[in-house]
Amino acid sequence: MTRIVQDIKTLLLSEGSEITDQDAHELWDEDLGSVPGGINWATDYAGSLDGSSFVGVTGPDLGEPKVDF
Repeated sequence: MTRIVQDIKTLLLSEGSEITDQDAHELWDEDLGSVPGGINWATDYAGSLDGSSFVGVTGPDLGEPKVDF
């Protein structure tokens, strides 16, 4: 698999281009710009929960009318 990736890079990059194998694991933050990705913040929070707690996740309000079924 490593050889395949290297071959594809060789085919797609122009001659003389440097092939970098550095992964870009960054996220965009409006205030800070690029920040490191791949950090699981949930583990810190989960340690503070007891057995009777639960976590609910909701999305943003899109302003759509409520539909009663």
